[in-house]
Amino acid sequence: MADRFPLIANSSANQIQEIPSGDQLNLSGNNIANAGVITATTFSGSGASLTNLPAAQLSGTAAAINGSNITNLNGSAIASGTVSVARIGTGTKDTTTFYRGDGTFQVVNTNLVADSSPQLGGNLDTNGSNIIFEDNNAAFFGTGSDLKVYHDGSNNFVEARGVGDVTTFKTSNSSAADTGALAIRANGDTSRNDNIKALFGNSDDLQIYYSGSNSFIKQGSGASGNLYIQADNSSDIYVRPVPSEDGIIVKANGSIELYENNTLKLKTGVTGDYGSIQLQNGKNGWQGVSFGGATVIMSDGNDIGFYNDTDNEWILYGSRNAGVNIRYNNVIRLQTTSSGATVTGTLTANTFSGSGASLTSIPAGQLTGALPAISGSNLTGINQNIVQVKEYVCRDFETQSYSGNVQMATQLEGHITPTSSSNKIRITVCAFFMPSSQHNSSFQIKRSTNGGSSYGGLDATVQSSENVSRATGHIPSLWGRGHNWSDNVNSIATVIDSPNTTGQTYYRLFWISNDSGTLQTNYNYNTSQTGNAFCKTVSILRLEEIASSAVTLTNIT
Repeated sequence: MADRFPLIANSSANQIQEIPSGDQLNLSGNNIANAGVITATTFSGSGASLTNLPAAQLSGTAAAINGSNITNLNGSAIASGTVSVARIGTGTKDTTTFYRGDGTFQVVNTNLVADSSPQLGGNLDTNGSNIIFEDNNAAFFGTGSDLKVYHDGSNNFVEARGVGDVTTFKTSNSSAADTGALAIRANGDTSRNDNIKALFGNSDDLQIYYSGSNSFIKQGSGASGNLYIQADNSSDIYVRPVPSEDGIIVKANGSIELYENNTLKLKTGVTGDYGSIQLQNGKNGWQGVSFGGATVIMSDGNDIGFYNDTDNEWILYGSRNAGVNIRYNNVIRLQTTSSGATVTGTLTANTFSGSGASLTSIPAGQLTGALPAISGSNLTGINQNIVQVKEYVCRDFETQSYSGNVQMATQLEGHITPTSSSNKIRITVCAFFMPSSQHNSSFQIKRSTNGGSSYGGLDATVQSSENVSRATGHIPSLWGRGHNWSDNVNSIATVIDSPNTTGQTYYRLFWISNDSGTLQTNYNYNTSQTGNAFCKTVSILRLEEIASSAVTLTNIT
């Protein structure tokens, strides 16, 4: 059937016609009556006269209406608003009652002591207040009241009451293997996981923990002071590697003992005046200290020594109140006795001191250095290191007058130029003097460094001096027959001088007597006057430069 549209009166065209599609039907000026159903996309206007409206067709938000005549309301459909208490449940509704789950109101019991079974319907919020437990009143946790927390008036207790229970303190709500957990076991033991430390001190100064491989009692890096392991009750301190096996024992007011495999090896506090450490239980009765496992200092209480523990031989061995021997490759080379020491082999030293009276077979070629003042009367073949020799012979007869106690220069003079300022000059004089009468007289050798213009004393050592007269003997090479020889004197002297120069140095013989007289030198006897054989004496001055390392000997033949 074709679509039908309502008919309207078109006054301008004086006709009745259908409403064109898309136009509106305006009924605002007149009522419309219909015995059937009027259907429209939207109804607009007042619905106050509508009756029998189906509530199930209501949608959207209802306006403010009076619901006093509404009955059979379903409370679950009420989304907002306030429902009067008088319309909820049965019983008295006021500030002293509460609504129960069975739809009734119950009076609130504020006396918790009288309530033998109080219950919470949710979490308990203290609203900033405290929950106070009197002494010996506890808080219990667990279905079987397994954990009890209370104060007995003096002490605090966290008590695990279940058999085999472990009380665990955790740093998070993770598993029981929480790395921060501290567990207190039923037997009282406490346990911590690997690398979890028990810390003491404001700066974690003391730390006790197990790393997973090793155990540590450690002083923290920021700690001050020292780490003490101390017993305050006069008890001993034991360090044991395994149960019942001692390692170190520190005894109160006593010794310290060191053990190996539970056997005492070292002990302090021993008897005697000087011992402070005592070794114990060594091999075969010997106690020792080893160095690198190769050399040992050891003793059996009577003997002591250094021992080669690699080759099993003594290096040094000594006995109490007896001798000591020193060995080389296990052969005794030096051994002390009650009378001295015996050396087997060659004894070498930089210096030997003491008497050498018992020495034999001393090779003269090995003597070096300066010998002290000794008699060389039996020495032969002595060879000094002579650098140069100057020898002066005075053959002329000389007669000089002298005054008492006034030194007089003789004509016996010579000079030498040292090659080194450290070398010495040995002066040997053999001179003939004949004074006019017997006087107390002597001569002196003097030195000049200015060409003989002036002479001074020597830095000299007299090696030998001899005055020979007719009464005491004669020297055949210098003496001959004559008369009045008792007044004649032949003097021989050897002197060592240290001129300390490399310049030309003069030496001259000077005469002095205690009285005045005439001195004749180099006596010349005329045989034509006496009929005796011709006789003439001469004076000799010998100058020798000697290297500074040369030996100085006296009384040498």
